[in-house]
Amino acid sequence: ALGVYKHFQNASKHVHVGHGRLRRAEHEVLTNLDKIWWSLRGKMDTYFDAADEEVRSFQKALTMMQDYQQCHSGYPELLSTYKATMRVSGRTHRLLKNTWRQ
Repeated sequence: ALGVYKHFQNASKHVHVGHGRLRRAEHEVLTNLDKIWWSLRGKMDTYFDAADEEVRSFQKALTMMQDYQQCHSGYPELLSTYKATMRVSGRTHRLLKNTWRQ
């Protein structure tokens, strides 16, 4: 009868040790996932900020186009706004490519 108890005691000890290892492994996985998540989040936030700037730039260009069509602004102003919008758009697209490469 003592052998049976000893057998169950050993089995219980192995389960307890295994459970501790599993909890440490779970903690390590969650910690690594958290680091990856915040790294991605930072990169995406940077891109979203640039995308917001791009949208504002296009809105300004469309307003300038409307002003030009209604003869409230000249061609040089329209061209300047267009060039600025294309620069912002180019930066945003490069940033997006960089974000996905990392």
